Amino acid sequence: TLDVVMDPDDYRTAYVIDQNNIFMTTDAGATWKEISGGGKLGNLIGDFRALNYIRRSPGEQDQLMVGGLTGVARIYIEQAKTADNFNGWEKYGLGMPNAPIRDIDYDENDDALVVASFGRGAWITNATDIPAGAKIVTRFVDNAATPNDIASINESAGANFGRIQVRRE
Repeated sequence: TLDVVMDPDDYRTAYVIDQNNIFMTTDAGATWKEISGGGKLGNLIGDFRALNYIRRSPGEQDQLMVGGLTGVARIYIEQAKTADNFNGWEKYGLGMPNAPIRDIDYDENDDALVVASFGRGAWITNATDIPAGAKIVTRFVDNAATPNDIASINESAGANFGRIQVRRE
């Protein structure tokens, strides 16, 4: 097992990934169903590395996000569960590099999705546009930055992801 996430609204529902599969339980682990889309997801992003459940505001669809060797994919989870069809996986993240993903984190209060990659930096997006040059203060836990570093978001033209770049002050 590489990662586990719970449905924040249903304690009986959880999702687990290993390198090649995603499994879902809706009965607190008594039974598990493979939901990788018959290999479609592996073809989109390669081996799986990270998993996150994105709970959206009322009226918007919750999403399951998976990071792999070549990026991020998502599925609208309620739609897939209702139809019992997990073939709707799609590549996510226009503007992200084709790089292995280490972690995916979602902040519901800020509606911000942060994706950390191996060797290609951290990337951020949300439901609203990220203004070019917006500044956020962040704290990294690796050796690449200190707590006083400033991260700026530089958004490429037409991209829905901006790269977080750290500079020392």
